[in-house]
Amino acid sequence: MLFQRSQIRSKSGLAVALPMVIIATTIILVLGLFSFEVGRMAIARDQLQSTTESAALAGAAALAGSTDADITLSQQKAVEAAKQVFRANDIFGNSLSGAQEASGVPSENQAFLSFRFLDPSNNEPVQAGDPRGKALEVTSVYGLASLAGKVIGLGNAATVVNAKSSGGVGQLDVVLCFDCSGSMRFKTFTSRVRRSFNTTTGKIDYTVVQRMFDTTQGGMTPQMISGLNAQLRGATDNSMPGNTPPGSATNNGFTDWVVNIDEQSDFGSFTEGTFTFPNIAALVEASRGNLENEAVFQSSGAALTLAGVVTPQAGYKAKYFELARKHTHPWAEAETAAKNFFQLMKTNTQARFGLVGFNQIAGTAITSGYQERNVADNYPQGGSGFFPVPGIALRPVADGEAADEQNFGFVNAALDQMVPNGNTNIGDAIDQAQRMFTPTTTRPNAKKVIVLFTDGIPTAGPNPAGFTAIMRNKGIAVFSVGLNLDPDERAQQAQVLSQISQGAGNGGKFFQVTDPSKLNGAFSSIARGLTQIVQ
Repeated sequence: MLFQRSQIRSKSGLAVALPMVIIATTIILVLGLFSFEVGRMAIARDQLQSTTESAALAGAAALAGSTDADITLSQQKAVEAAKQVFRANDIFGNSLSGAQEASGVPSENQAFLSFRFLDPSNNEPVQAGDPRGKALEVTSVYGLASLAGKVIGLGNAATVVNAKSSGGVGQLDVVLCFDCSGSMRFKTFTSRVRRSFNTTTGKIDYTVVQRMFDTTQGGMTPQMISGLNAQLRGATDNSMPGNTPPGSATNNGFTDWVVNIDEQSDFGSFTEGTFTFPNIAALVEASRGNLENEAVFQSSGAALTLAGVVTPQAGYKAKYFELARKHTHPWAEAETAAKNFFQLMKTNTQARFGLVGFNQIAGTAITSGYQERNVADNYPQGGSGFFPVPGIALRPVADGEAADEQNFGFVNAALDQMVPNGNTNIGDAIDQAQRMFTPTTTRPNAKKVIVLFTDGIPTAGPNPAGFTAIMRNKGIAVFSVGLNLDPDERAQQAQVLSQISQGAGNGGKFFQVTDPSKLNGAFSSIARGLTQIVQ
């Protein structure tokens, strides 16, 4: 009997032990599955956060690089860029291509996006269209398929994971070094013209003695003309010309050098508004100021050829030089790109501005410049002019935003005043720019940036590489844009400008452009390169 009772107790213990083993095993499996699910959810959240950060950066880069003056359009492009990058990613191999801008709780493998624009100065949200909205906040929500739910019979239940990120361009204190050397006229159609009196016809002849391209002279003042026939040109720009009979020594000279504003090797005609330039004679006489009124039209002899063809009116000379400027290349593209750069930085970032114009000198004040003969050294009758090469320093921070706005206007006006002429002094330009960054003119949290634009290599002044250590120690990044239209000089320019940007460090880069029409893209790339995660 003792044996039988012992056996019974053994069977009873086994009966009790089996359910306990099953329960324990189940608990272990559930805990393991739960741990797996938690780890999987953490990985999904990391993937979603990374994707959201990429989307925010893409949107912020689009915002910073937008050339639209309308902030609403820029913000719309930023949202679309963020969506595009987000949708190009996946979570655990499940594509996010169907992600929608929506709110609510997503179902399995579904993603929702929402966007807000922030004022980077305080990270407070603002309404779309508000010019303070210069940072993009992206919020994402994803329905992660629950493997544990499927195992324990909960069907297609989704675990919601979410992420948030903001991207933008923070505070920038930026100085543009802008090349206004003579090579900025390099790709311009021009004509050398001999203006002389024809004793047979009793009219003035305008003989094109040379059609020129790839020149750094002529067309715009100061013309710096060498080879000018000063004697034939006359006592003043408004005087009757002399006579050059065939075979005479003066027959091979020229008296005027004009820009072909129709951009043809042989000037045909051009009209803008009420100002008509039907032939080369009209270009020459407009550039001399002989179409301003009837009196000078007659006294200069211009009427002898152009009467009944051109009607004199005030502003002809100014219109010619305005058009000559627009059709001087690559100057026109460079000036437009620089203005667009300042505008997009003003519209899309928290930027403050300075400018250093440079040719053989570097501007140190808004009144900087030089005196030069308008026409040629051997023709004082053409008068002299003052040609600005301005330097516009960053305003002291204590002056406030109104002063920054005023500086923006000064910079744009200065770009309109400069004309291409002279050598290329990059060293003094860089030195002057870095001196503008002082404790009183730069904000503590602002990124300090010099944007160097040139179409050449140094031909005057100190070695610019000598200033890289100073800029590196001051935390200044140098973004160099090298426009180069001469294949034989590209490697040398790349070496010089790369040395400046890389030597200064702090994230600066070098961009080389071989097509003037691509300059806008280079400047926009700089703006995009300054984009960062701001939250």
